[in-house]
Parts: sequence; structure tokens; C-alpha cells
Amino acid sequence: MPQGGEIPATDAAGWKAAISATREKPAEASVMRWAGKADHLGGLPRAFVIMAVGAFAKVFTSLLNSTQVYNGETLLRLVQSRSPGRPLITVSNHMSTLDDPLMWGFRGFPTMNAQLARWVLAAEDICFRNAFYSYLFRLGKCIPITRGGGIYQQHMNEALEVLASGGWLHTFPEGKISQENGPIRRLKWGTASLIVRAPITPLVLPIIHCGFDKVMPEKYMFDRRPLFPLINKHIKVIVGEPLEFDVQSLRQKAKVMSLENSQDLGWPKTSLDGLSEGSQRWLYANISDQLREVMEKLRCFGSKVKRLKELIELRIRKLKYVLSQALRDTTGILQSLELIDTIQHLGVSYHFQIEINEALTTIHDVGIEHTNDLHTIALGFRLLREQRLPISADVFNSFLDKEGEFKASLIANVKKLSQAYLEEKQWGIQGYVPNLPDGEESVCGAALGWSLRWSGDSTVREALRDHCGKSKIKERSDPGAGHSALKTILRDQP
Repeated sequence: MPQGGEIPATDAAGWKAAISATREKPAEASVMRWAGKADHLGGLPRAFVIMAVGAFAKVFTSLLNSTQVYNGETLLRLVQSRSPGRPLITVSNHMSTLDDPLMWGFRGFPTMNAQLARWVLAAEDICFRNAFYSYLFRLGKCIPITRGGGIYQQHMNEALEVLASGGWLHTFPEGKISQENGPIRRLKWGTASLIVRAPITPLVLPIIHCGFDKVMPEKYMFDRRPLFPLINKHIKVIVGEPLEFDVQSLRQKAKVMSLENSQDLGWPKTSLDGLSEGSQRWLYANISDQLREVMEKLRCFGSKVKRLKELIELRIRKLKYVLSQALRDTTGILQSLELIDTIQHLGVSYHFQIEINEALTTIHDVGIEHTNDLHTIALGFRLLREQRLPISADVFNSFLDKEGEFKASLIANVKKLSQAYLEEKQWGIQGYVPNLPDGEESVCGAALGWSLRWSGDSTVREALRDHCGKSKIKERSDPGAGHSALKTILRDQP
């Protein structure tokens, strides 16, 4: 909810009147102070409210809508394990009334932990309209802010107490909701004043998000907000890098740099080394401008990511058409299998699952055993098994002699035999292929045994040398050692 903090264009008397107007009504004052305490009723009401709101955020952010988070580990690290006593301020743009808490509902974030939950500056006219709302939002760690009440209004001191205790405070420095797809608005000075006035200079983490304007649009039906957040929308959250402001250096510079010709509103001194009001204005404006510049860069980055994603999706659609044509126009089974294998090795097969499924189903229906090519059968055996299509190891029977041994003429194809064995073992170990025979009981296990029996033959060693560049297998009698040697061979293949 929006944070106040812009300097009102009034005289000193008007500014003091605005401060008086922010004081709580007597009927609500005790309720708000009571609920705002961490030990209120043993902390159970707050824990319950934070858990309920956190669950609500998880459902609508992670389940009912899709959310992408960039650099979320930085936010998680600073929330969970920053230096003890070091306060944290997160700042973000403001697109809807539900930015907070929905923006914390992404997977992996401890949304339902009351101890780690943020404090947030919330608009008094929206969240604190009556005693019930006041009680509920105070339990939710919200600090009331009166828009237009100035940076020295009453509850800003409570925000400073949160920072003094090393807590986490979130603000919306734009000051109001903006659902326009445009640059970051000029920031109010409230956040900058908290950075300067905090006893310990806080870390400042900028965050930009988009998509919440679609989840909770300001004008949905009859120009009103929807009763509940909308679903099936795409949300994007971009977390920047933490900023550390050298407040002491900026203070010294502010003493000589001030905003001239500005009306004196009677601001209090910021510290014992007291800055003039003009110096304070320069200081707050300088920090706010730095924050806005960083937030705008994040917003532009998000726009570039969106355009890049759209371009990639367009290119993928074109490639899908080309791939479908290539798979249909390929006359040989081997060419289709090698094309699919290449796509998998490039790591982009998830974009073409439908086309790959159709091609492999067709190959399975036609069959591969009639090809009489060891390379085709070995590659097809693996790809069809990966696709959960039933294929028996009997497809290798045509390469056996009358005694059930692999033919000696397959010396040149020892690499393919070894690959077939290792692939079968891998799928069997991972549990994808139930009842797969092991070791010497399987055809591919026989391939390993064949390789071991022939490993002492100079012809086989020469064939292995051709594949590996140098001899990797010596005479072995231990099948386990042979298994390891074959893995070494295949791993070292160019």
C-alpha cells in the first residue's frame, strides 16, 4: 500500500496541522498500539494472521498464477541470513492494492514465518479505516502512513524503531498505485529520510515487478476492482542488488549543497550535527534520485527480458514448423533418430515434445529390427525406451552367431555395443525399465562380456585405439573393471 512522505506545499503552520491530523483517534489508538506489539497475546494472533495471509499469497502467486523471479536468492539471503542487527529496506514499484503480500508468495520464500515477515508502510485511508481493520493490519505488521502527512509524521518513528532493531521494512516510494506501463515515477522522500535517520544505515534492496496490474486491475468491471484476485496471469519479479549508502559522506556534501529558494517548513534537525532544512532536502532528493535510477534500470531490464522472451517464442514456433517438416520429410529411420538425438543433446527437446513423440511413435510402429544396422538399432533402442515405448532387447538377436555370441565381425562396432550396454544399465538402475535383465543375462550384458573376452586381442585394442586416440583397455578378467573401463572410453570420446 502506498507510502506517504512527499513534502506538503504548505507553510510551517500548515505542516504542523498536517502532523496533528495524523494522530490516531482516541477510540483506535489503544487498539493499534496493543495489536502492534510483538508480544500481544503471546504473539499467537500475529502468527495466525501472517500464516493465513502467507497461504493466501502462495495460492494466488504460485498456484493460480505463474510467477517468474529473477535473482530471488539475493532477497532470500538478505531476509534469512544478513548480518545480525543490520536493518533491511526493500523498495518496489506499486501496481495494485495486493502487491504486498502477493509479491512475497513465490516458491521458496518463507511467507508464513511471522519472525521473518516484513514490516510495511500502509496507507491509513485504506488499511486503517476502522478499529477492526486497524487491529487486523497491525497484526499483519503494517505501519499506518497518512498520505501528504510529511516525512516527520507520527508513525515514521515506529518505522525507525523497526530499523533500529535490525528489522526488515518494505516501502512503496512512488506513493501511489500506477498501472501504466511507463517509467518509475518521482519517488517520495519518506524512504530516503528513513535511510538517513536510521541509527544503523540499512541495506536497501530495489525490486521491480509486473503482472499484478492484471491480477488486481483498478478498473475491471463497472470500473471497479474485482472482489478476488484474477487467475491464469503471468507475474514477473526482478530483484536487484543491495545498495549501501555512505550516509556520512552524503551528509558532509549536503552541508555545502542545498536546495536554494525553498520555503522553510520548520523541519527538526536530523542529528546532533544538524543539517539545515535546505541540506536535508538536497540529501533526501539525492538518495531518492539514486533509488529511482536503479529501479528504472531494473524496469528496463524487465522490458528487455519480456521482448527477448517474445522473440524466442516466435523463433521456437518457426523452428517447430521446420522440425515437423524435417521429421516428416526424412526418408530414413536413422536420419530421424539422429535428428532427435541432436535436439536432445542441445537441451531444447522440451520445446518439441509433441513433434518428437509423433516421430518416435511412427518409428516404433514401423520397427527398427529390419534395418540390420547396429548403430540404428542401438540409437533407436535408447530413444524408444526413453519415450516409454515398449521395445525388446531381442532386436539385437540378428547380431548373434549360432552359439548366441556376438559375431567377431562386429569388432569395428565395439563402441556401439558398449553404448548399448551402458544405456541399458543406466535405464535399469534408474528404474525406468522394469524387469530389465542385468549383466551377462541381457543381450547388452553379453556385449560387455564379448568386449572383455576380446580385450586381449590386438585387433580389438586397435579398434579401441581408433575410437579413443590411445589404448584405454588392457587385458582384464574382472567384469566390474571392464564396466568401468568402458565408461572411461565413452566419456573420453571426442
